[in-house]
Amino acid sequence: MGRAVGHSLPDTIRHLKHVLRRRGVRGTDSEDLIQDAFDRLARYRRTKQVDNEQGFLVRTVINLSIDAMRKRRRLDQHLETDGPDLASIADESPLQDEVFAARERLSRLEEGFSALDPVTRAMLRARRVDGMAIAQIAARHGCSVSTVEKRLAKAVLFLTDWMEGW
Repeated sequence: MGRAVGHSLPDTIRHLKHVLRRRGVRGTDSEDLIQDAFDRLARYRRTKQVDNEQGFLVRTVINLSIDAMRKRRRLDQHLETDGPDLASIADESPLQDEVFAARERLSRLEEGFSALDPVTRAMLRARRVDGMAIAQIAARHGCSVSTVEKRLAKAVLFLTDWMEGW
């Protein structure tokens, strides 16, 4: 294979990892760079002779690590200056299980709301949904403000108990 005398493949790989480790490259990044260096060596050897394969590989992994660092820097700069604000594109929609749980709670609340007598249900809807004043509700139903307040209080207490644990 033309490898420099005294250098086995495992020794060469260990040496390349050491070179990259000294440059701050670790783990799978170094393995990827070493693989790329061997690929380049194989392509280069198709047309030219390589006298010192280990030297070729060392120089290649160093150059590849420099290229990778430059590329990472350019990407970081792009994200800092021109890139999108990642917080603005974050998906803030609820998770599917949260949607399911909310629908179940709403269904339970609808059941409790339906269990109220029709007059109390109408009063509660007028107050909570339509935003009517208690005096207006009392006038609409022909009863006292005190009666409306009591019905609303009982309805809210009933629904609170109804929804307990949901």
